[in-house]
Amino acid sequence: MYSIKFQAMIRESMKSSEEKMAYEERLLREYDEQKQAMERRIAENKKHEEAVIPKIIEKVKNEMFKEEDKAEAKGYLYAPAEPNYLIAVQIRSQCGINPKTKKTMELLRLTKINRCVILKNNECIRKMLQISKDYIAYGTVDYQMLRKLVYNRGCGKIGNSRVKLTNEVIEDAFDGKYRCIEELLYSVYSGSEDMKMILNFIVPIKLNCPRGGFCAGRKLRSFVQGGASGNHEELLCNLLEKMI
Repeated sequence: MYSIKFQAMIRESMKSSEEKMAYEERLLREYDEQKQAMERRIAENKKHEEAVIPKIIEKVKNEMFKEEDKAEAKGYLYAPAEPNYLIAVQIRSQCGINPKTKKTMELLRLTKINRCVILKNNECIRKMLQISKDYIAYGTVDYQMLRKLVYNRGCGKIGNSRVKLTNEVIEDAFDGKYRCIEELLYSVYSGSEDMKMILNFIVPIKLNCPRGGFCAGRKLRSFVQGGASGNHEELLCNLLEKMI
């Protein structure tokens, strides 16, 4: 016969073992519930994205054609307005750069070669780009190139971490106001009140060296002199196409 003390130890051990099994089962149930909830969320966001993308693309096209029709009806030549955003790419090393230009480029989040940023098109930003013009290429791009740039190369920032731009990450970052990349891009395109927050969320984009490279000395000369630095205006698309 076992002693009373030993029997009590066995009962306590059995009790703790049962509690442990119950705890593990509860954890598994919670994990399964969370997994199913995430799968439903991913499916819902995917469905939302598939519905939103064609609507936004059609809306952008209609806005462009609407302005053209207005100008044509009045007998005017149509010149599209500048986009609400600019694109800047660092094409030269900052070795030997003067302190003012270096600080300006840091404020633009351009610290490494082939880094690309999307910027708000305002007077302050244009002045900063003018200061940095010998080390960067900048200009405007259409909505199609903006989509290609962000879809292929874009990443977001949560805290200090670089994260992939998934629908769920976007939904969490903006508290459900935006649920896909297309909605973010249209907000940037239209210059919405959330534009600054969205541009801060999208981290500087890593690009490749341009296919075929730069011709000898082209980086050192401005674009108007046949080089690569400075303001490319709408022709920046040609350079970005080679770097994506």
